[in-house]
Amino acid sequence: MASVKPVEAGEQFEEMEIAGTFKFMESRPFDSKYRISLGKRLVQTLKALGSFSSFNIYLDVSGRVLLVPMSHVPLNEMWTWENRKVRKSFEQADKNMAQGDVTEVEDLDQFLDSL
Repeated sequence: MASVKPVEAGEQFEEMEIAGTFKFMESRPFDSKYRISLGKRLVQTLKALGSFSSFNIYLDVSGRVLLVPMSHVPLNEMWTWENRKVRKSFEQADKNMAQGDVTEVEDLDQFLDSL
């Protein structure tokens, strides 16, 4: 079995400034392998906010642990997240659709040719 190397003084890590209000959800024990089950209540709460496939784990100087749910983007969709202009355009389209500000197109080919 591989040994776990503890964090060494001076070791460099990604840092993130955290601001926000956190709500206590519940206390969870860890098992003999130091794993923690998140529990049904927390998972259902997170799923209601959106999909996620992993967590980034942050540790502050006082030993507090923060789990940040992450959703991985498929490689063939990454260009939409890397291009800020495209991402903003999608965000605006989402807002327009939510407000019912849409135009129905009868002939898609004709519409695309007009652009």
